[in-house]
Amino acid sequence: MRALFCMGFENNREFIDCGDKVVEDQLGSVLIAFLSTDFKPWIRKSELDHTAESFEKLCREIEACHPFYYLALRPIVTSDDATRLLNRWVLQMEFLQDQISQIVNPVFLPYQDGLNDMQRLCMLQSKEPQFAAKFMRIPEQLHAERRTYVDGSRFLPVFSPAGGISPPFAVQSRMFFGTDDFETILLFEIEQMAEMNSTLRKCGKCGKYFQPFSSRTLYCDRVQADSGKTCKELAAKEKYEKKIAADEGRSLYRRRNRTYAMRVSRAPQIYKKKDYNIWKVAAVAAVERYERGELTIGQLDEALALPKKK
Repeated sequence: MRALFCMGFENNREFIDCGDKVVEDQLGSVLIAFLSTDFKPWIRKSELDHTAESFEKLCREIEACHPFYYLALRPIVTSDDATRLLNRWVLQMEFLQDQISQIVNPVFLPYQDGLNDMQRLCMLQSKEPQFAAKFMRIPEQLHAERRTYVDGSRFLPVFSPAGGISPPFAVQSRMFFGTDDFETILLFEIEQMAEMNSTLRKCGKCGKYFQPFSSRTLYCDRVQADSGKTCKELAAKEKYEKKIAADEGRSLYRRRNRTYAMRVSRAPQIYKKKDYNIWKVAAVAAVERYERGELTIGQLDEALALPKKK
């Protein structure tokens, strides 16, 4: 089987055949990598007039993001019309990304509907004929082949060294599915994920898809270039900072409220209870605005100011 894209599946793992090696990853890694790719910078760069050096640099940038991008660009970079074809390919990938997300969102994002992924996938196809047609074309585009690996390398008997192989050696055998159509391999991966009832989530920090370890996981482990920290770490830091800020505002309110209440208790003829109650309502509202980020700590300090001591 000769195909640009070849994948194997086993339980919750997937295997990408890159020609010289097989890359193993969690089931759904290709789909997530594709949906998380920002194609807009590549579209802008591909529209420029390129020198041979700048064109190669852009191709290397794209290829480095995922093995399948590397495989997809091989026929393009060797073409006589490589620059135009690259621009068209990137535009097609952005359009395909939008189409695939319209399948992924209703199937894999968390829902409290009591259905599993495969049930949702069937419902989607029954409601959206254009998506049903895509899945029905998979058998026409996909080819299957069992591949054997000896000591981690593809076993091709006709190319074995003279005398063959001798024990001991490790053997692995699995089915690979290949196609020259990137959309087909994505759709097939979606079917495999639906069969395993996978769950995806959009990171509450970067907005990209990821596979949560539990229903409580809201942030992914991607490292953000500007901070060097993961979304999970950044979210935890922000939560802590907000808690500290909230505690600071509440603490300030408690001190001022205690002082005012004490004045009313000790000198009720001077500090009226009704004035204190009016201040307290306004103070509580100010603290809530502060916790929502609408006031700075300085502005809160002014809002909680007590009447001048009499």
